[in-house]
Amino acid sequence: MPYVSAATFNPFFDRASQALRTALLSKTPKFNRSELCLEISEPGIRTVFPLASASSRWQRWLGDKKFTDLVAYSITLESAPYHNSFAVDEAVFTANKNAQLAAMSVFEENISKIASSADDFKSLLFANALEAGDTKTYHDNVSIYSASHPVSAADPSVKTPSGSTTQSNLLTSSALSAETLKTAVATMRKFCDDSGLFLHLTPRYLIVPPALELLAWQLTVPQTIALTHIGAGTATGNVNTGTSPNALAQFGIKPVVVPYLTSDTTWYLGCEEIPQVIINEFEAPTVVQYVGKDSPSVFYKGQVQVSGTARWGALSTVWPSIIKCTA
Repeated sequence: MPYVSAATFNPFFDRASQALRTALLSKTPKFNRSELCLEISEPGIRTVFPLASASSRWQRWLGDKKFTDLVAYSITLESAPYHNSFAVDEAVFTANKNAQLAAMSVFEENISKIASSADDFKSLLFANALEAGDTKTYHDNVSIYSASHPVSAADPSVKTPSGSTTQSNLLTSSALSAETLKTAVATMRKFCDDSGLFLHLTPRYLIVPPALELLAWQLTVPQTIALTHIGAGTATGNVNTGTSPNALAQFGIKPVVVPYLTSDTTWYLGCEEIPQVIINEFEAPTVVQYVGKDSPSVFYKGQVQVSGTARWGALSTVWPSIIKCTA
């Protein structure tokens, strides 16, 4: 059986590689990551960079920290790989031109599937980063979600205007409702910097699992549609039944549904000024030839195999950007 050398097959791989990049870039994100996330291209599997250098939106909160202690106020981001591959029978590439074109069509169809899965991998990392805040710590050596963040890690005597030396971005016994959303909004608006001055953050994103999607929309749209039109359930609290404006809608909060969240009852409130999650793209998606250890040939066993590879990492950002609420 004749084989196709790497040199002969390179034009197909070049086309496939470009098709993968194009397909991935054209995918519509599952949610608007440009608002929720800060995406940075940094080479390497493990990257360390100063927190303040990542985004000017952090500088208002970090203040002089970026000048006084770049080591303590840095983050380490490790990437996670995404791999996928598919194979096509080599015989079609030694057949006529029509068979080769048909094979390329199969390539492009599978490449589109790889691109969709690779894009969805970022959504998974986003959910993982949000949920990792229970154990991850950064600037103040306290878990990202905590009821006892010191106002100032450097000076424990610094207080908020209400006289407290700690702040909380972890609200328990707070199943999603009009009242708990109102409480979370008020809590975020009172977050202070390490001098005890208000940060004036704007609550903007109601991040929920699919089980809370309907309720999230009922709480945030200007005019809630009657429940009989959109699903079963009973409106509670300040939720409307379709006859009057929803006062909570004046907050301008946007529901964001993340299917990969593991809890059906936990929800998050994110602010507008500081990204909730960093997603770092370490390696652009590529298509590579599958070859034997010492072989110049593309394949030996009657197949052409194409692998798409991408590396991304994600982590939660500084704690004032997010409030976690559990039922």
